[in-house]
Amino acid sequence: MTRKERSDFEKSLFKNINNKEIWNAISAVRERNEASLKADETHKMKFAIRYCDVILNSLGQTLNYKKMLTQTNEATTTYYFYRNLVLDDIHREIARGA
Repeated sequence: MTRKERSDFEKSLFKNINNKEIWNAISAVRERNEASLKADETHKMKFAIRYCDVILNSLGQTLNYKKMLTQTNEATTTYYFYRNLVLDDIHREIARGA
């Protein structure tokens, strides 16, 4: 996905969090990372869990990147790298369920 496509996709996740398919896909990515974290802890997995939690708890409100940085407890320098990986995981999970 391009940068714009990722941003649009992220916005659609926030706006459609009440959609069962999207909720289930994000929950599945979160759970998969949480299960993997127990076996082999990596920073990406911790970030993925926090990022998914932010979206799942957003109540349909789109958050700006500064708020996302704060809520994920991530530095700007690594936030977009990990964000892209998690968005790709969520995108694949949604496509898998379709």
